[in-house]
Amino acid sequence: EQYLNLDLLPFGNADMKDVNGTVVFNCQHGPDECYINKVQTCAVKYVHPTRNLLDFVACMLSHNDPKKAGEPCAQKVGTDWGVLNRCSTGPEGTELLYEMGLRTRGHQPPIEYVPWIEVNGMHNGTIQEIAQVVLFGFACELLEPETPRICKKPSPYYCFSGQ
Repeated sequence: EQYLNLDLLPFGNADMKDVNGTVVFNCQHGPDECYINKVQTCAVKYVHPTRNLLDFVACMLSHNDPKKAGEPCAQKVGTDWGVLNRCSTGPEGTELLYEMGLRTRGHQPPIEYVPWIEVNGMHNGTIQEIAQVVLFGFACELLEPETPRICKKPSPYYCFSGQ
């Protein structure tokens, strides 16, 4: 966290609209994706430090059934699933996802696809390709020549050459 400021917007290519005073989401891949987006949006608020948040999201996305992954992934990173579950199934989760939707739709330049990765406010094909595959290693390269110790030891997020 000392070196990397990460801003996750788990909204994807969803649509949202007001139906009789209630926000309704329509996600590209259906209701399960909307639920997962709410869980991850609540995680953005409640799961800290950032490393735990990344571990939680990665765990959910690598699970065979991400909709059922919330509780075991929360346990894996030492997070209270009850807090995330209450948030994601209640009005707080709806409000937080609505805010993510506003931020996603208002982003400049417009987000054209997901995941959309920016580094220092910039997005291009090279950044997208490298960061999507080895975000940790890419971040360490950006910090050169004075890379922190964490960049010099093996990490599950980055395959060091020569190992």
